[in-house]
Amino acid sequence: MRNKYKNNFSKGYQVSLFKTYKNGGDYCWGQTQLERNAQRFYEYDPEVISYESQPKQYAYLDGDEEERSYTPDLALNTIYGDEDKEVKPFVFTTSERAKKKFNHLRLRFDEAKNRNLSYVTDKVIYAGLTTENLKRIHHYRRLDISKISIPSLVEAIGKTPNFGALKAYVESLGLLAKHALAILGHQIYRFNYQEKLNDNTQLTFLED
Repeated sequence: MRNKYKNNFSKGYQVSLFKTYKNGGDYCWGQTQLERNAQRFYEYDPEVISYESQPKQYAYLDGDEEERSYTPDLALNTIYGDEDKEVKPFVFTTSERAKKKFNHLRLRFDEAKNRNLSYVTDKVIYAGLTTENLKRIHHYRRLDISKISIPSLVEAIGKTPNFGALKAYVESLGLLAKHALAILGHQIYRFNYQEKLNDNTQLTFLED
């Protein structure tokens, strides 16, 4: 597999931009809604340090020894190492032809790059209320929370409060309830993103 870097967006079908704070406030291109939601999904995955959209294009030989090109949808830098992701609707991953083709491609990546290539599908990205919750807290991520002392916050409500306690503490500082959502957006506390966020939702302090 030869590494042929090229701007994969020259094809002209990019559809969206996603602002990623995890990558220093840069924007990621997404060619589909599913790709954009996958970017948001990894934005709030604590095991992902950073990620890149459409990183590089590679040439490889398919099962018939014909030269093909392939660009991973996402390159992840995780706490376990680097890996690449193909973002795909689950329904397009189940046929024998799709499995055979992707297994061949995955083998080529492992041989040439010594890194893992795998699918992430809508079944994972859209599980429960994950997308709705992440959209909500990401919207408020832009708010400044520098006036909130995190050590004082944790001392006051603990490392595993509910969301109602977080809201009450924020409001006691003279701030609005939306700043509690900003704290979740800044990933000071996390919660089960698949479940509905309400005052009783259990939060967990995200240690550095």
